[in-house]
Amino acid sequence: MKEQLANMTIIELVRTGHSYAASIQSIETYSAIVNEMGSRLEALNLAHIAAMNNLRSATSTIERMGVEGAYLLNGAAAELNGSWVRHKTVLGAQAALLCISQGDICAAREWLEGTVDEVSADMPDDMTVAGLEAWFDSQMVAVNGKSGFLTRREAEDAIRARIPATDAWQRELRQTAWAEGINYAAGRLAAAFNHGFVDKPLAEVYDVVKAVLGAKEELVTAPEDGLSGEYAEQALKDWAAQLRNEVKV
Repeated sequence: MKEQLANMTIIELVRTGHSYAASIQSIETYSAIVNEMGSRLEALNLAHIAAMNNLRSATSTIERMGVEGAYLLNGAAAELNGSWVRHKTVLGAQAALLCISQGDICAAREWLEGTVDEVSADMPDDMTVAGLEAWFDSQMVAVNGKSGFLTRREAEDAIRARIPATDAWQRELRQTAWAEGINYAAGRLAAAFNHGFVDKPLAEVYDVVKAVLGAKEELVTAPEDGLSGEYAEQALKDWAAQLRNEVKV
């Protein structure tokens, strides 16, 4: 009887329970049906709670990524506008330098003034040439209080710090893709050996395949600038050159 109950759906259990409830002929059988229904419903309820928790977590992540996406869109728009301004400034400065080299100071002034039509920094009315360097340095201070040139890596790190949810999502995607690539590479090597295309001892192939699969465990702590495909491609080029030299010798 218990095996029959285990194979029933919840709806079938309910129908069977109603049938036995109408004419209780066996208390033991009815009790078994009720217990099975209770276990099934409890498991279903736990699964529902887990699904709702996952849904709430995913919704929260999506909401955070939406906020971060708006921040990134605003930053991208500002960068696009800023790049246009910088390009215009460079062109205007080059034109002004040409005018100065040819002795036309008035034209140089016009070109330089044209480069700051859209944006300009506040400069004191009593500014002198001697005070320009101090004024320039004071304007080259970032929001975080630091000054100087910001490298691309530093800029990326600063942006990642402002978008933790998006960064975590991207890292998870990268690690998944890396793991799939590692599985594929290890599988190709194992298949090549099993089909006789790799003429190496079994122990060596075993160690290599094991080492390749072991790389998946390092993905969690691997740095962003770790070993890459470019490293492997360069290694192949170097080895090919060594092989050619050995053949010549």
